Order: sequence, then structure tokens, then C-alpha cells
Amino acid sequence: MNKMIQVRNLSPELHKKVKIRVAEEGMTITDWVESLIVREISKPSMKDIYARLRARKPLNLSPSAAEMIREDRDNR
Repeated sequence: MNKMIQVRNLSPELHKKVKIRVAEEGMTITDWVESLIVREISKPSMKDIYARLRARKPLNLSPSAAEMIREDRDNR
């Protein structure tokens, strides 16, 4: 059975913009909101992104950009 989500307290201006957008897209508000949710859910969460970053090995960026600039300037 499908579940329902209700969005409350939208300003009249925002509701009007949503109605215009879905009309331009030829969609219902329900279909449009569902597409937004599907798009967002398909992205990794910030928790997942941070976990992936923590799991990566640190990079050894040697020499540093400052060292390379200094060496270039010293060679002129």
C-alpha cells in the first residue's frame, strides 16, 4: 500500500511557484515531489560520503604547491 506524505505551511508564493513548475513539466504535484525524493534518495548521504573519505588513504602531496612556487622563483 502506498504511503502519503503531507507538506504543511507552504507560503502562498511557494505553492504558486510549485504549481507553475509542475504545470510547465506536465506533471502532478505528487509526481513532481516523488521525482525530487527519488533523486535525493539516490545520492549518497553525507554520513556515507564522510565514511568513504575517512576510509581513503592520505595523499602525499610532496612537494607542496608553495615549495614548487618557491623553487621556480629561486631558479629565475
